[in-house]
Amino acid sequence: MGLKEWIEYALARGASDIHVGSGVSPALRVSGRLEFIPSTPVPAQAILGMVEELVPSVDRRGWARDDEMDFSCSMADFVRIRGHLYRTHQGWSLALRLLPARVPSLVDLHLPAWFEMLANQPGLVVVTGPTGSGKSSTLAALVHCVNQAHPWHIVTIEDPIEFVHDPVQARIDQREVGTHTRDFTSGLRTALRQDPDVILIGELRDVSTMEVALTAAETGHLVLTTMHTGDAVQTVERILGSLDQGRDMVRWQLASVLRAVVAQRLLRARAGGLIPALEVLVNTPAVTNLIRTGQTHQLRSVMQTGRVHGMQTFAAHIQQLLDGGLIESSPSL
Repeated sequence: MGLKEWIEYALARGASDIHVGSGVSPALRVSGRLEFIPSTPVPAQAILGMVEELVPSVDRRGWARDDEMDFSCSMADFVRIRGHLYRTHQGWSLALRLLPARVPSLVDLHLPAWFEMLANQPGLVVVTGPTGSGKSSTLAALVHCVNQAHPWHIVTIEDPIEFVHDPVQARIDQREVGTHTRDFTSGLRTALRQDPDVILIGELRDVSTMEVALTAAETGHLVLTTMHTGDAVQTVERILGSLDQGRDMVRWQLASVLRAVVAQRLLRARAGGLIPALEVLVNTPAVTNLIRTGQTHQLRSVMQTGRVHGMQTFAAHIQQLLDGGLIESSPSL
């Protein structure tokens, strides 16, 4: 089997990822678990050839200099691929994330319909969770909601571009870090001069990006972004802890611009595949007051009693999934 056959086989198996390494058989990630494809071991040069097949214009000099490379591409009209090539002790390895060519909807992702409200007014919306928890898909679905409903200008800053959006109601400019802009901070600062209504930032990676993101939300933009934090409270505390200069000012700023934090994890569904478990913090007046006064340790209590506002904890949602027979067992929290 070659690369094209592996991808077709992976799609037929419902796999989310393909792993190819020098001297070993390739593997698929299906419903969160690895499955090895019966195949002869792959030589290192064949892996480099696969990348050139996917991205013909790639510059091999960059591999030799950096020992790793991110890329994204489309195969025909049925799948989009986010890839990462990296050097290892054994040679080269390749991780491919398989994404549907069609931008997912909230229904496709088993997300509540009211999430559409997160994409209809200015403020900061943070989607958080570990790698592989579906954060990028959730952001893509929110952008899709905007695109379907509003004649707005959307600017995305991604690393790399994953889902490609075709304009419907909105004008969409997608920019890739390293190709169209130097880094997230530079792309975000210049985005403010591009007359956007919505700015998508692939990830809040550093303090400078956080600072500009808060300013963008404060000046009337809808800012959609992700972080690698475990839950909603950790997300708020990470932002405040990173921006420790002028702590009181930062608390007031975050409290005034935050729309919601959505933390998610993907669980194995009883019927097969994966289903998201969600923790949701919505910025109500009570949440605003706790952030402003530095009482973030009380946010979890507000989530537990804030169901009428769409809030919930991981524990509560996992119990709902168990009661509904959608998952077989409760994961450890």
